[in-house]
Amino acid sequence: MARFFHVREGDRVVARTSTTSTQLEVPFSTSHTYTVTAVDGLGRESAPSTPVTGRSWLSGYNPECMPSSVPLTVTAVSATALTVAWSPHPLGGDLELRVDGQSLGFTPLTGARVGGLAPATTHQLALYRYNRCGSGALTQVASASATTAAGAPVTLSAPSGLTVTTPTDTAVGLSWAPPAGAPPARYAVYDAGTLVAVTTGTAVRVDRLYPATAHRFTVAGLDAAGNESTHSAPAGAATQPCLAVPAQPTSKTRDQK
Repeated sequence: MARFFHVREGDRVVARTSTTSTQLEVPFSTSHTYTVTAVDGLGRESAPSTPVTGRSWLSGYNPECMPSSVPLTVTAVSATALTVAWSPHPLGGDLELRVDGQSLGFTPLTGARVGGLAPATTHQLALYRYNRCGSGALTQVASASATTAAGAPVTLSAPSGLTVTTPTDTAVGLSWAPPAGAPPARYAVYDAGTLVAVTTGTAVRVDRLYPATAHRFTVAGLDAAGNESTHSAPAGAATQPCLAVPAQPTSKTRDQK
């Protein structure tokens, strides 16, 4: 488990953080390429991440008034569900995900799992962001379409009452109520767009999380064929900061008997 992260520009460390995001101040209208490495409690550093490049805005321009967009990708498509992922918006802020025109809410994260879809159907996906230039209306910043596989429609209802319990620096507990009607064969638990657990019960503990990070969990019911219900209302959670490291002793003595 990483204790903290180094953000590097070339061979130079430009930021050190215990979370999975940071903000850097750079001159106007300059281009920069960064990588990230993980550092464990013994000071061992991982290989660098894939480089990413960005350019700062021109001085005097309001970036909110300039067109901007993010890439949107769809993966893990089944007959009744799909995973959608996107890059952070260059101007920051939460984004609203809409599926077939229906809002699934705003999220600060960069992915989501969508269940309860009709099989063999093309579905429209879009991301919106509040534009703080002018009227402040919602502006579409990404769109995509995806066709679900052929199969039987899901008949399960969504689980309810998803609750976060006893978060630590690396784990979060979750519990929920079963849906009305036919009980699911299993439950699938997602953190944004990532599957983190499959269980037959109505509680789970998600571990191996990074300290001081935000999460957005949902849970869906699965029938015997693996068809996925609509997801529960999301439950947001944040892991606690890194636990303090005890001070290292500076000397040792031996009692004389």
